[in-house]
Amino acid sequence: MIPPNPFSHKNTDGTDGRILKYHGEEVYLAGRYPNIGDLPDVNYDVLLRKLSVQRNNFFRHWMTAYWNYSLPGNHHSPFARPGGKWNLTAYNPDYFVRLDRMIRAALHHGIVVQLTLFDVPGLKNISPDRWAKNPWNSVNNSNGFIAAPDGVVPFYDLGHVGLRTAQKAFVDKVVGATMMYPNVFYEIINEGSGGGDAERPTRVRWFDAVTGWIYDKTKAAEGGRLIFHNDYVANGQSAADVIFWKSQQHLPQYANYSKLDGVILHGDPRNVLPSATRYKDIQDLVFQVSTDAYDDRTTPEDDRDTFEWNEAVVPVLFARKMIYQAEAAFPDTGRAIGQAAPSPTDLRLGRFTHLFRGGAAGQTPFQRRFFVDGGLGFYIDYAVAGTGEVGRGRVVDFQFDGTDQQISLRPDGAAAATWWRFGFTANGATLTLDSLGTEPTLVMNRVPRAPLSQVIPFLYNWERIDNTGAALAVDFEIRFDVDGALRLFRRAGDEEIDHLEVRAVDATTLTLGRLRNGTTQTLRYTFGKRGSGLRTLELVNTANNARQLFEERAWYIPTTVTRVPASATAATTAAAEPALV
Repeated sequence: MIPPNPFSHKNTDGTDGRILKYHGEEVYLAGRYPNIGDLPDVNYDVLLRKLSVQRNNFFRHWMTAYWNYSLPGNHHSPFARPGGKWNLTAYNPDYFVRLDRMIRAALHHGIVVQLTLFDVPGLKNISPDRWAKNPWNSVNNSNGFIAAPDGVVPFYDLGHVGLRTAQKAFVDKVVGATMMYPNVFYEIINEGSGGGDAERPTRVRWFDAVTGWIYDKTKAAEGGRLIFHNDYVANGQSAADVIFWKSQQHLPQYANYSKLDGVILHGDPRNVLPSATRYKDIQDLVFQVSTDAYDDRTTPEDDRDTFEWNEAVVPVLFARKMIYQAEAAFPDTGRAIGQAAPSPTDLRLGRFTHLFRGGAAGQTPFQRRFFVDGGLGFYIDYAVAGTGEVGRGRVVDFQFDGTDQQISLRPDGAAAATWWRFGFTANGATLTLDSLGTEPTLVMNRVPRAPLSQVIPFLYNWERIDNTGAALAVDFEIRFDVDGALRLFRRAGDEEIDHLEVRAVDATTLTLGRLRNGTTQTLRYTFGKRGSGLRTLELVNTANNARQLFEERAWYIPTTVTRVPASATAATTAAAEPALV
């Protein structure tokens, strides 16, 4: 069984669009390159946990990286290498064991892995370590292909039956071994190019064929799996091959364009503006950009592997609705990506972080809200009738056994955690939690909240610097989260004071729901700037005109979560904690 695809870029009218969605919600994907292209025999859980801690949720993995050609044996390759020569129709089982282990670890940590099936730079005769040592070069394999001084143009020859058969078998092997994981994307070929404009019809025909092979293998999954093409023709990020491909899609040899989901453009990502006229014909594709292993220490403004560069650029790329891959192994790059506002979507809890209301048959309904923190997250249960918190616990783990997705939850005070099998309706409106018979099955309906696109301007920590409310003695910060929650913290010690739900945002007002007593409040808001250049946020309660002024602070995830005391009545709640306004 292949799980449904949680990713889509369908518009409400069913047509393809540019904005990528995850379980129906807009999603932001970005991450630094973890430098595991050779799939070493390591603990991938430890390696990928470092990415997830920095809130990175995406990276590309090359199946056949040219820098591994010179490594001895076949340990670092998906192909078999008996007798010192590659057999491109036989495979290395150990490699696929490690590939499976790596993708499972990525799934566990909420990371999408884009598998790059083929690679053009390694086909080029530009250094002794590329085409001369490439497995597809006839001098290095026992299959007799490809005999040529340069491998790029011959690689696209669909008329070479043996070569085409081997290429398709490889696609079937890789896709068949990985398509059960919902966190896998496929990239046809890295930096597809070669032969200039004259060879465009030939290479695009090959792109189209490979797209069809991937789609035919994955279509058993609802929605298949996302397929991207890396367009690397000359003329600076022009996407000329993909644009040509779409223009010819009515012809049989290009009929698989409709199965393509995204285009990848390398180079300076700041120069890619998807709304530009030159891309007007491919607004049905998701755009992905990369720094392309760029490291130019001579010009600080172009030093694309640094913290400062990524801190400034990631919000720009997200505002343009693009996926971002930083081809840099420096940890600070990942930290900058994770601290962007908005930050990459937390795919571990992303589906859960709405407010859900319901419960088990015959029991008193309650509402549950999952929150993102420095670990895997936590949840709080609130009364539907009456007020106050009725329970809470931590998210301990996730697992996927090939059929079911499960989440491990440990209520406060419980001796052990319980594994719950979970499922969502297609639009995410209903969550079902089944503990496999040990606890009653919970059916929870999602409560509407403000769309993420409306919350984005608020996605910072804000420190209160002034107020006109008489009962606001406690100094605190507020933080708007990408999960739709507003959280209040005491300035000292990260002590969490309260949680609220962002219900609606319009041009001048913000509507909040207080989860602990079910009340709502409407605030007028205004953004401004102080002399220091930092942004300010003024909130005025429309009910009593109480005013508070906040100043922008660094975005962060609290290292601890301090229990918010439950309250039996609304009056007790009001006395025990500061109201927002």
